Amino acid sequence: MQKLSKQQLDKLRWETGPYSEVNIKIEDRLLDNYSSRQFVSVYTNINPLTYEIAKQNIKSFDERIQQLLITAKYEWKKHWYVVYSFMEQVDYEDINDILPVLERAQVAKQIMTIDVITLHYFAMDLLEIKYKKI
Repeated sequence: MQKLSKQQLDKLRWETGPYSEVNIKIEDRLLDNYSSRQFVSVYTNINPLTYEIAKQNIKSFDERIQQLLITAKYEWKKHWYVVYSFMEQVDYEDINDILPVLERAQVAKQIMTIDVITLHYFAMDLLEIKYKKI
């Protein structure tokens, strides 16, 4: 591994390699004394160093990952680049609506996970970080 500065390691979010997150969130929007709407969303938190390396080399990626890099927003309080890839409202009138929405969210989460791992591999290759065997 290349010798990384303390600042680079902090931006990587982990001492031995890049750390990012992919999440599914179920959000109830509350109005007065009731839940007015419910949304399911998928988003990722990408560590800053991986994002910066990938963004500098954006043409190395396919269109979907390029779009991820373009739409990412920096959340300075948490020190992440955040991208939402899926958001869908759940129909409260149809109790059976939640499962299909969650299934679509799970597919979006898997795609996002693959994309973020692709970014990690790119950064790890550039920084000469060895891969963990899985």
